[in-house]
Amino acid sequence: DASLNIIIEIDEDADTAVSRSYYTVFQRYLTSLQAIASGRYQDRFQRQDGQWRFAERMVSTSLVGDVAINA
Repeated sequence: DASLNIIIEIDEDADTAVSRSYYTVFQRYLTSLQAIASGRYQDRFQRQDGQWRFAERMVSTSLVGDVAINA
């Protein structure tokens, strides 16, 4: 899984941040790679004692292809 196009918005006054990123999952079939799923992450972060921490992650899947194992 590879995250692409990460967008981060920080609210310094509230010690919070949000980010959005897209992902694509690839599967090798014979000698090539095929995209089998894609979607988006939406994350919320909270800064506590100077350290950023995950507060929430929402995952949405927008496309799913053939995810059968090809041995």
